[in-house]
Amino acid sequence: MILIPAVIAAGCIAVLALVGLVLRFLQVRKQMSACEIIFSERLANFYGLSSLGPGQLRGNGWLALTKDSLMFKMYFPAKSLTIPLETINRVEAVRTHLGKTGKAGSSLLRISYLSGEHEEAAAWNVDHTVQWIEGIRANGRTDLFSREGNRHL
Repeated sequence: MILIPAVIAAGCIAVLALVGLVLRFLQVRKQMSACEIIFSERLANFYGLSSLGPGQLRGNGWLALTKDSLMFKMYFPAKSLTIPLETINRVEAVRTHLGKTGKAGSSLLRISYLSGEHEEAAAWNVDHTVQWIEGIRANGRTDLFSREGNRHL
């Protein structure tokens, strides 16, 4: 008999979590709709910032390229990252970031940029890594591009 209330409670928690996630997605969609997006992916998997080390949580979110910046809004936990394009030093397609590998056969999109006085790097698992690199290139940053191993595209 105790099992039934526990199952009902777990079901209620799952429904509340799903509602929260949907509300967060709608909030991010509203924020992103105010931007002039060139290219975006709604389920980019964030692999973290190099300065925070390998212990940080990964998470899905909306990655968008605008004419001025690369923006990421994580769904849960609610985090945002905006990288102005003029601060980007390097864009790479790599297999790992902070010791975490991408999906089998896929590359991660890694962006290295200046954050204040120090070099920072962030990476995402996206469906079309080369298109992301080309999209940033099309916005005037043709000096940034290499694949893992420093072979120019």
